[in-house]
Amino acid sequence: MNRTSLNQLFFGFFLLFAFVAECGYIDPGTGSYFIQILIGVLAGGLFALKIFWKKIIAFLRGENRKKTEPATPGASGSDGKHE
Repeated sequence: MNRTSLNQLFFGFFLLFAFVAECGYIDPGTGSYFIQILIGVLAGGLFALKIFWKKIIAFLRGENRKKTEPATPGASGSDGKHE
């Protein structure tokens, strides 16, 4: 079956089922429920953005993910001499 025939088949099934009369009932509370879902998704997204903000900015700037630490304590590049 070539691609054109497959597209026509799917389009035919779409037309067959797209215009069927539905007799469903939408409760008045359904709108409130969808608004609660939207607020929850937005709050979750903003919270995730807050948690990962520094990592996102570091990634966009191209900075290293992990900073290298000195192998021994106090070995921060000095020669060991105290002034």
